[in-house]
Amino acid sequence: MIERELTFTPVEVKNPNDVVNVKEIIDGIYKELPKKIETKNVAIETKDVIADITSGTKIMTSAMFLSCLPSDRNIEYVEQSDNEIIEVSISPIFTGLELESLKNK
Repeated sequence: MIERELTFTPVEVKNPNDVVNVKEIIDGIYKELPKKIETKNVAIETKDVIADITSGTKIMTSAMFLSCLPSDRNIEYVEQSDNEIIEVSISPIFTGLELESLKNK
């Protein structure tokens, strides 16, 4: 196992009740991920990142699901009764572009 030190930068969500806004923030994190990782000479791919929906609001969880529709993005949550980590598998039927029409309304 290769040990590596990763630093984390908190991302502020100013409007957690706006699904389009939250999705844009999450998409931005995934978009910037390769750039940030390359600058630190660390080999990590999008599939190595796990989106955890355990403590998010309903809006945040919805946005995270929409952002993770590409098949290389993983989702999980912690089951509250026994603290078991549950992987969530989704099969995208649409690409999330449908949100663009909501944004323009």
